[in-house]
Amino acid sequence: MNAVLSMWTVCARPADYPEHFTARRSEILREGGVQPTEDLMLAPTLGELRAMLQAHDPNLTRLGRMPADEPVIVEVWL
Repeated sequence: MNAVLSMWTVCARPADYPEHFTARRSEILREGGVQPTEDLMLAPTLGELRAMLQAHDPNLTRLGRMPADEPVIVEVWL
């Protein structure tokens, strides 16, 4: 497997799910770059989505958004 690390990107009401918060999983690749997966979580609130991520993997760590992130991005979990 080429993935080194899974990353969940949390977004607030993206265009394809305007009524939800979403978490989409990507894989950070050993050779560099990021590969999106089809893994998706949806929740009506940020708190519910965070609880889902923690239940999925209690070892995940939440990182705040970076200044260069798209405005819809709330945080990333590694």
